[in-house]
Amino acid sequence: MSSYRIQRIKAFKDFCDSGKKLFGDLASADHSHPRLNDLFSLCICPGGRRGGLDDKQFEVFYGNRPIGGTTSIGQNFQTQTKVDIAHGASLQYMRTDDGRVLCILNPAKSENLRCQEEGIILEMVKDPAALSSKAQHHWKSFIAYMESTCIDGNPTILHRLRTYWLRNFHSLIFKDSTNPPRAKQFGATLLKYILTVGLSGFLILVITWAREGIRDSGKEREGVRLLEELETLQKLNSNLNAEATAIRRAIEANFGNAASSNQHLEAIEEVLKGLKIELQRTREHLDKTVKQKDGGAGQPATRSEAK
Repeated sequence: MSSYRIQRIKAFKDFCDSGKKLFGDLASADHSHPRLNDLFSLCICPGGRRGGLDDKQFEVFYGNRPIGGTTSIGQNFQTQTKVDIAHGASLQYMRTDDGRVLCILNPAKSENLRCQEEGIILEMVKDPAALSSKAQHHWKSFIAYMESTCIDGNPTILHRLRTYWLRNFHSLIFKDSTNPPRAKQFGATLLKYILTVGLSGFLILVITWAREGIRDSGKEREGVRLLEELETLQKLNSNLNAEATAIRRAIEANFGNAASSNQHLEAIEEVLKGLKIELQRTREHLDKTVKQKDGGAGQPATRSEAK
């Protein structure tokens, strides 16, 4: 049983054998082909344009044609004429060693007019058996690219749109490198910017929440402390009142209604009165401090006043 690599190589050979008729039929059905063929002549070459000897290549291209000449004076004052040549676009299928097929478009060019890119990678076909079904799509891209880059091209709106798609959503080949699709580069840059700005905003929000939480916790602790102090003062006031009442009853029980008992009671009441005044001042000071607090610090004061 042959390996998958051998099967792919055989499938590419079958495509090369049938490719001449396949692309000939596609050319006959294309409205742009007759004019371009009259200018450049379509060539379908299994084995490549260099004699058809390379079994790893299949090439479809429009040929060359002279478009003028340049006359100059050479040695011994003899005139020399150089012919300017225009080259048509090409569609190349190149089989790799593992049996996959690389599909590449090359633009049309002339001696003094060239595109920035030297080629466009249409796709890498993993299964060469699918090349026949993809051929029509590749042909349309080839014709659109030829019309858009040729000096005698007459591209339609669809040709321009397809060429725009090819240049922005496919990898471009330059002299020293292959660049990823422009749309991919733009998307990566945009995503990086979104993540950078979004992450910065998120961190700022988290820090703000943390600060507010710390501030609210401090206010809550301060409010609880003040509330506890107020409750302690209230309990102390109640205890003093209870002790005063108990002392009054004890004195009345021991001394009756004697004048001395009244004097003792008056002295004790004066002491209690002074204590109550001092407690009232302390309480008013605490209430004023509570009212100056924000948020949670103001609520405990209301609770203490209700008590």
